[in-house]
Amino acid sequence: MVIKEYGNPQGKILLLLHPMLADGKTMTTLIGNSLQKYRIISPDLSGHGEDKGDFISVKEEAKTLLAYLKEQNIFQIGLLFGASLGARVGLELFSEKSIEIEHIVFEGAPFFKNAPILKKVVASVFLKKQKRVRKYPERSVKKMQETYGIFGESMARSLAGMSKKSIKNVVAACCSFEFPPYDEKLQKKVLLAFGSKDADYKQRKKIEKRYPKMRFLVHDGYGHCEYLAKFPEKYFSELNLL
Repeated sequence: MVIKEYGNPQGKILLLLHPMLADGKTMTTLIGNSLQKYRIISPDLSGHGEDKGDFISVKEEAKTLLAYLKEQNIFQIGLLFGASLGARVGLELFSEKSIEIEHIVFEGAPFFKNAPILKKVVASVFLKKQKRVRKYPERSVKKMQETYGIFGESMARSLAGMSKKSIKNVVAACCSFEFPPYDEKLQKKVLLAFGSKDADYKQRKKIEKRYPKMRFLVHDGYGHCEYLAKFPEKYFSELNLL
């Protein structure tokens, strides 16, 4: 993990965790013209962006990030925002009792408990995409920008350089969630955002059964992280949390 900070060192702390294949810098576009108002911690997760190591697990990512926060004497966070893989890392991090978090938003969070077939299929898809990205880099960047908006360029770059091990581990992380017992106080802080066409949204009933106090925000007609990618500044402003 390569941990970077942006904005105002004296501002309220925002912890932004990017989706699979993206990077930390791209996440700062959510803040738009308010960048200098906040202290933004937005790392490149392992195997992404400037980090050239292997992605091992969300537990390892959360452990590294937690150690950094403690080294920086950070025990209060204004907003924890995680998208897709970033949400999965956030779910490992946000129950840490030593850190007080004011607001928690997870976009496209994967709540699949055990999905071996899905894991195998998705890993195969990304490995095939990686071959195309390496063979046709410019075309792939353009295609990913059309599909994933602000994340397109960083996604193509990360996918091209990512190891096979990292791809398989990232996919595995998004297909295996154990539903730990989060208390009601913590649940009430969480806003789960999904596109109505997101496959992860199909887990809603299971989520509501396990975590009845978590709230939902649904972007009708959009797929996985699609609304976030196409309208980043609008997305953040509509949250109206800070």
